Amino acid sequence: KYELTDILGKIFLDWLAEVGGSISGSWEGAHFVPKIGSGAVQEFAGRWPSLLEKVSDSLEQLFKVKGDVLGPLKNNASDTVVCAVSDPTEVDCPLVFVSKAFEEITGYEADFCLARNCRFLQPNDKKFNALINGEECKRMREFCCKPRLDESIVCLLLNEQKCGTRFWNLLFMTHVEVEGHPYILGVQSILGLPMPTKIATHDATVAIMEFDE
Repeated sequence: KYELTDILGKIFLDWLAEVGGSISGSWEGAHFVPKIGSGAVQEFAGRWPSLLEKVSDSLEQLFKVKGDVLGPLKNNASDTVVCAVSDPTEVDCPLVFVSKAFEEITGYEADFCLARNCRFLQPNDKKFNALINGEECKRMREFCCKPRLDESIVCLLLNEQKCGTRFWNLLFMTHVEVEGHPYILGVQSILGLPMPTKIATHDATVAIMEFDE
């Protein structure tokens, strides 16, 4: 019923979560995000321009990204496109690249982000996060576990900056192959939608979750 890789992945992550408290720097709030993808980061080094070349037409069609933006973005010198790349072949699908705009929008620097799973962006209350983002997170996990070249999905997530400010993230994800290796490109669109008071801050969330109990 379940693929062996799915079972082993869950066992490994359960083990990591159990021993993670003793692993320095592995937690961001309530999320266990160990830095275990350093090898994947090194392998991706230098491949960003090639990946960007492969998706340039899609970026132009979907996000109206023109050549004057793609040039600086290729050198990661553009602060207009919020994007990241992850490696679905590695345990926990770690980030291997984040754009300058990603750092500025989220408040997380590349040095922290790289080699970790991107779930550190999700609200730091596990029960609340499961309630708000649960279905979309499930779709993303399924998408990451079964790479299919050029397949894409769009998800709407409630995300949280390092400072705690929350925002609506319309996330476009697509599978891309570079030099025979599969990657996932994620492009974030920060939506200026109204944020209900009850979920706008961590303190408000704690209050409603405690009331619910």
